[in-house]
Amino acid sequence: MRSIEPLLSVLPKTTVVDGKKILLIQITPSSWDRLEFYTSRVREFTDSGRLNAHKSVYTFLGQRPPIFPNLKILRLLPGMCNSSTFLFFLSSTLQEACVLCPALAFVAMAGQVLDIGPSLALLVAKSPGIKSLDLQRHIYSGLAHSLHALHDLERLSVMHLASPFLGREFVKAIASLPRLTHLILTFSARNPLDYEGTAHGFPFLREVWLEGTNAHLHRFLTCLSCNLRRLDLSWGNDNDREPPLGEIADVTRMLLKFSFPLPEKLCLHNIVLPLTADFDDSMLWSVFEPLLELKRLKELGHNGALSLSDERTATIACV
Repeated sequence: MRSIEPLLSVLPKTTVVDGKKILLIQITPSSWDRLEFYTSRVREFTDSGRLNAHKSVYTFLGQRPPIFPNLKILRLLPGMCNSSTFLFFLSSTLQEACVLCPALAFVAMAGQVLDIGPSLALLVAKSPGIKSLDLQRHIYSGLAHSLHALHDLERLSVMHLASPFLGREFVKAIASLPRLTHLILTFSARNPLDYEGTAHGFPFLREVWLEGTNAHLHRFLTCLSCNLRRLDLSWGNDNDREPPLGEIADVTRMLLKFSFPLPEKLCLHNIVLPLTADFDDSMLWSVFEPLLELKRLKELGHNGALSLSDERTATIACV
C-alpha cells in the first residue's frame, strides 16, 4: 500500500474537509473487525507523500496500533517519520525499514533537514528484529546507540547524512553487528571516521559498497578481515570534483596488499573521463593493470573509458 486512504472505504461514512477525508462517526467494533481483516494482510507500505486523510483519522486508527500488524517492509518519508503517526506503523514483524529521500533539491534547503534520530530509536525499540535498514540525507542523533541494538541486522545503508557519524562510536557499532553481511557507506570529508580499536573488524561482511575520497576508501579497507564476494568502490567528494586518476590507481594497487581475501566481483564507479586531446590513456591503464593480478576476481565492472590495444587485449586474455 502507498496510502491509508483505501482503508477508509471499509470504515463508516467519511466526508472531505479542505481536501482531506475525515470520519463522521466513531468506529464500531464490527468496523474494527472488518478493517483488521484487510490490514492484517498488508506486508509492505511505501509512503506516497499524499496526505489525503485528516490527522483525526490517524487518531482514530491509533487506538489500536500498529495499523498493519503483519507488516514486513516499511518505507516512509522524513515528515511521516517525525510525526505522531509514526508509531502506528511499527510492528514487531518488520524486517526492512527505509527513510525515503524525496527530490534531491531539498538537500540544499536547511529547513527540511530533519533529525530522525528519536524516530530511529523508537523503530529499534518496537521492531528489534529488522534485517535491512536504509538511512539517507538527514540527521540521526544517537545513531550509534540505535545500531548497537539491531542484533539481527544483515544489510545497512548509510548515505550522505547531514550530521556526523559520531566518529569512533559509529564505526564500533557497525563493526559489532553480528550478522551484518551487506554494507553501503558514503564518507564525508567534513565527518572523518575514527577506526581506533576496529582493526580487522567486520568479519562477516560479504558485499561492500563504499563512496568517498581516496583516503576514506583506503582507511576503511585496511580495517577489513572478511571474505568478500563483491566490492564496489565509488570515488567522490564534497566538491563533486572528478578524482585524479593517480588517486584511483593508488587504491587499485593497494588492493593487492590488503589482508582480507580479495573479492570475486569488483566494480569501480565514477571513473567518467572525457576523451580529450590531453586524455592520459596510460594513466587510466595503470588503474586497471594491477587488477589483473587479483586471482580470485571473476567479474570486473567500471563506467569509464578504456582503450584496448592488441597488446592490452592479449594481456587481459591471459589472466
